Amino acid sequence: PIEASRRLTQMLAISQTPDTVCYTAVIGSYARAADTHGAVKWHGELLNAGLVPDVACYNAVLSSFARNAAAAEMAKWFEKMAAASMSPNAISYNIAVDASAR
Repeated sequence: PIEASRRLTQMLAISQTPDTVCYTAVIGSYARAADTHGAVKWHGELLNAGLVPDVACYNAVLSSFARNAAAAEMAKWFEKMAAASMSPNAISYNIAVDASAR
């Protein structure tokens, strides 16, 4: 995850504008490392950049909670999706089912 966030930071330093896909890749790298703090932090950075997270972005955050069996936190993020008028997709629900099996 550190390498992914370093690359995105480098993009910003040279005045390149990362898009939602770039931020989602960084969030996903933290999710794969089961680092919920890092995933949430970069989701916040995406919002601070004025970008709108898509369902893939939310799924990356959900995945970080699933890897830590943090069902209560995952439920809060489903609520955040709803508050942002974002509908979960089949992947979102698969992440939740996988988390409940842990």
